[in-house]
Amino acid sequence: MLKYWMLLYGKYWCDIEQVVILLKETDSELASQDKFERQNTRHSYRVIRLWEEESAPFLADNALLPLATLTRSESPTALLSQVAERIGRIEEPDRQRNISAAAEILGGLRFDKNLIRQLLREEIMKESVIYQDLRKK
Repeated sequence: MLKYWMLLYGKYWCDIEQVVILLKETDSELASQDKFERQNTRHSYRVIRLWEEESAPFLADNALLPLATLTRSESPTALLSQVAERIGRIEEPDRQRNISAAAEILGGLRFDKNLIRQLLREEIMKESVIYQDLRKK
């Protein structure tokens, strides 16, 4: 993080706020670190652990729906269902396909693929430019 900060600051000479977004719940000691310290050097950054974040703000913004699949919930299956329902309300077909594909990909970090396929329509994902790009790779 310090190296990235130095590269960015050296190029743009502006304020930089660094944020690490952790997608998958872990007990790793690294997930709790929010700074680097050695001798006289101290560098801090913000850490967002999605599994600790409230779902509501992610569900309220279509662009954040894929990340909503990884947020805190009393009932993860109900959360995935809410995400699918909100994706279904998106009127623009290309946008709906891309958000659905991203939700399926990120949701795969937490949910069984059969549940994802049941709640998020697989045919929508296959038409997505994100999905097509991943298939090419």
